Amino acid sequence: MWESKPLIMKNPVFLFLLITTLSTFAQETKIKHPVYIGLEAGFNSSPNFSENDKILHDLFGITFNYFYTESRSIKIKVKYMSVEKNATANYLDYGYYQDYDVSYKADFIVIPVLYKWQFGKVNVNGFVQGGIYAGGELDAEYVGYPMNYSENPIDFGLSLGAGLQFPLIKDKLFVNSEIEVYQGLFSRIPDSEQSQKTLFSESLTNLAYSIGLCYKF
Repeated sequence: MWESKPLIMKNPVFLFLLITTLSTFAQETKIKHPVYIGLEAGFNSSPNFSENDKILHDLFGITFNYFYTESRSIKIKVKYMSVEKNATANYLDYGYYQDYDVSYKADFIVIPVLYKWQFGKVNVNGFVQGGIYAGGELDAEYVGYPMNYSENPIDFGLSLGAGLQFPLIKDKLFVNSEIEVYQGLFSRIPDSEQSQKTLFSESLTNLAYSIGLCYKF
């Protein structure tokens, strides 16, 4: 006995139109997840109180930026940067407390993990970002510290930044310009009896400016 076929089987044109419509809809609603990989270079500065110290230090890094939506991404960096901190510490020495000038200098590898929000026009985009970072000393110099001071080669902290991105080659190669603040959480100054000392005066604070190129995959 003859059986009737569904409409889409009897009408090839209808089947073609249905497939085309579904394919177009899938392409339009598909969420793209581009990855940007780049290089950056710039300058880093730490608040210090000595006129003879170098104010700006070089920094270099590589960046990985994964966009999970059109405007939001997770950004990871691996950066080489130099840090410096000078202060007056009041610590116990030879049985009584007195003030000492101390100086901390180190080269760090810093790895920030950041949430980034990008906004703006198609050709030029601004962005803000923030997150946490971990850092490790490559080498360090502790000058004026007490003999029993426990040196810590690791640092953790918070990072905030903002910048601009614009294309050098349309939709492939981009220029990034960023300003960032890195605030450490571990003390780098010997324990002090001075009550005005705070976390921010005893830990590392660094201001960084960088410019770089990133390629969109």
